[in-house]
Amino acid sequence: MQSNNVNFKIGKLFLEAYKGAEHEHLIKASQELLCALEDLEYHGSLRERNSRQLDIHFDEAVFEKLQTMKWTCSKKPCINNIKDRGRFKADFIVEPANMDRYRIIIEIEKANKKTIWIDFIKFWMFVEAGQAESAILLCPTNYAHTHSEWNLFNEACNVKKYLKQYAGVSKEKMNLIAIIGYEQRIKQGKSYKYWNSEEFNRLKKFA
Repeated sequence: MQSNNVNFKIGKLFLEAYKGAEHEHLIKASQELLCALEDLEYHGSLRERNSRQLDIHFDEAVFEKLQTMKWTCSKKPCINNIKDRGRFKADFIVEPANMDRYRIIIEIEKANKKTIWIDFIKFWMFVEAGQAESAILLCPTNYAHTHSEWNLFNEACNVKKYLKQYAGVSKEKMNLIAIIGYEQRIKQGKSYKYWNSEEFNRLKKFA
């Protein structure tokens, strides 16, 4: 590859969510988002400096897609209660169409598996502040780096399980969060290949 720009597309999609009737809006919104993300194309770019770090511009593509869904969507909402005002931000807050002003926080965790548990706490803070009713976390199933790939979707599902099992977080709080996993595929010629450490190293070597 000679260009610093790289094209990606979503492959397989996965959903982990509680399907109880009391959370029907969250389930419906998650399923609508899942359908909207099918084959979503986005791009990445290699920095000229900083060890040729790859920036993947997935957030921008998701925001553009949300704009086409007739969902009300705002970027970077802050928690508004006095104690925590400005300390935490989310990626988006949305109001899906025809859901009685039901508000959902959407967070994208593309790379850092060590901070997923903080995303959960941030979700509950938004709910307790009265700014949202539930949350959706988006994570790749194959975050690739030099030596291997991380499945952040599985990591998020495990964090959800461990917080309930070992930290005593209530089932009611856990059921407020849905997790969507997305497989990343990189464009090679006219087709797309599974994104992994081999492709990552090849990209950095030949770009």
